[in-house]
Amino acid sequence: MVGPPARQGVGIVFVVATFAVAAVEVLEGKNSTRGLQRITTGDGLARGHW
Repeated sequence: MVGPPARQGVGIVFVVATFAVAAVEVLEGKNSTRGLQRITTGDGLARGHW
């Protein structure tokens, strides 16, 4: 099995982690608006914002 290039793999990890962080925030009801913005804009871990 041939894996994706390293950069692409890291990007995928960032996207998944950003979704996870945003989803937890939304479910906990804290910063739900910011969490939804992270999901829709792709902002978050990729830019270092928690």
